[in-house]
Amino acid sequence: MTIATSLLIVTAICVALFYWTARHGARNVTSDSQLESNSKPIDLEIFSNVLDMDQISYVRSRLSAKEFAWYERERSRVILEYVKRISHNAALVIGYAHHLPREHQNDDLLALALKVRFQCLWIMFLLNLKIIFPSTSVPIADLLTSYSLVRKQSPALR
Repeated sequence: MTIATSLLIVTAICVALFYWTARHGARNVTSDSQLESNSKPIDLEIFSNVLDMDQISYVRSRLSAKEFAWYERERSRVILEYVKRISHNAALVIGYAHHLPREHQNDDLLALALKVRFQCLWIMFLLNLKIIFPSTSVPIADLLTSYSLVRKQSPALR
């Protein structure tokens, strides 16, 4: 009984957080120039390099288990910073899309930016968990694909 109640409470909190993020997580952006000036720079090439499995394997082969666990924690912190920047930029796009007149709104871009924002929330949770437990798996490839599409559709983020 207590486990069911606990799960119900956790689920309600998660739903409330997702609703709040979708409804109020957007920034107030009224123009392309404001979107461009408020966005945080993200070098996707460097970010992809941090995620490169070949490099991770190389580092793992050169370090002891204790050193590699420390390396993974630091790497998770770097990835977390990139994900926070992606989340911030997605929030800007959401705010900008909401501000546009209805005939100029791009519903696909808005849906994609919301998807990226939700992915960022989930990945930030997993990355914080990974800092504590370095063996935790974090699925970031889909986030990179989605954010690349947002960047292609929103010229101010390039």
